[in-house]
Amino acid sequence: MKFVPKITVKTVGFDSETLTGLVTKNKGEHTIVRIAGTVKSSEPKTSDLGDYTLYHGNFQANNVITGEEYRSVKLIVPGIAESAMEEMLGGVEGVVNVGLDITVEYFKPKNPQGSCYRFGVMPLMESKGDAIQQLMESFGALPKALAAPKGKK
Repeated sequence: MKFVPKITVKTVGFDSETLTGLVTKNKGEHTIVRIAGTVKSSEPKTSDLGDYTLYHGNFQANNVITGEEYRSVKLIVPGIAESAMEEMLGGVEGVVNVGLDITVEYFKPKNPQGSCYRFGVMPLMESKGDAIQQLMESFGALPKALAAPKGKK
């Protein structure tokens, strides 16, 4: 197990060159990283590559191809995975468990200098964000429905 300053797709072994090689040699979607952990807080950040969210907590990431494990107290996920993270967090205060798989697949860029891959995400935890659904579930099963009225003849 390696301890890293922050977990990103790159810090667990998938730089741009590695990803390009993976998607050009192997067609289809491939799971590359599994992330599990507890989020204590998040903060919006900006870099020269754009806006992102930095998650604070305790995290483990596994490189699915090599099996290597990484640990950190900081996590940055690809942009597409941020919405899945926010769904799992669901505005809940305190520590929240999260889990997701990051995938990659070939993608023909519009710009010739663009990358030939795109990320995907598969949440491994249920969303905490649907307060109405949680409230409905707290009531138990729905009462048995009455028979539908018969139509006029």
